[in-house]
Amino acid sequence: MICFTTLSFGQSPIKADESQIKELIIETTDLPENIFDVDLNLDWIKFRFINIKSLSNFKIKSDSWAFEKCKINSKTLSDISELNPNLKKLRILACDVSNDINLSVFKELEEFQLVYSLDEQKVENILKDSNIKKLILSGDVISDPENKKFINTLKQKGVKVEIEGLVI
Repeated sequence: MICFTTLSFGQSPIKADESQIKELIIETTDLPENIFDVDLNLDWIKFRFINIKSLSNFKIKSDSWAFEKCKINSKTLSDISELNPNLKKLRILACDVSNDINLSVFKELEEFQLVYSLDEQKVENILKDSNIKKLILSGDVISDPENKKFINTLKQKGVKVEIEGLVI
C-alpha cells in the first residue's frame, strides 16, 4: 500500500516493487512527479479528504475505486469511466456528492457502495440503466420510501443488497 499525505511523502519520488503494491491511498493533491511513470497493478485506488473536480489527468488504472470524505461530481465519475471502462467496484463513503451523478457510464460495474453520502438524490436516479450485481447502502438511504421501493425492485431482479448502519 502507498499512502500519500501532505506530511509523509510530499514530492518524494516513488521507488517500490510495483508487484507488492495493492492499494494507492491519496489524501493530498501534491503527488510525486513520477507517480504516473510507475506501472502499478492495484486492487484499489482510494481518495480521502479531497475536493475532486476532475480526474482527467490521472493515468493510473484499477478495477476498484473509493472516495472517502471527498467532494465529487458527475465529471469525476465520467473521468473514471474513460480511464477505467471496466471498473468493477465503486465505493462512495461519507462524501459530498453533487445531485447529478449517474452510474450508467460504468457498463461493467458489479458492486456499488453508497454509505452516508446521499442527501436528496434518489437512488433510482443514480442507478438507472446500471447493471450492478451488489449494492451496499447506508441505513439512512433505505429510510426514504421511494428509495426503499426502488431497492426492493432491485432485489427482485437479483441484485444483492446489503445495508450498513442503522435504518432510521
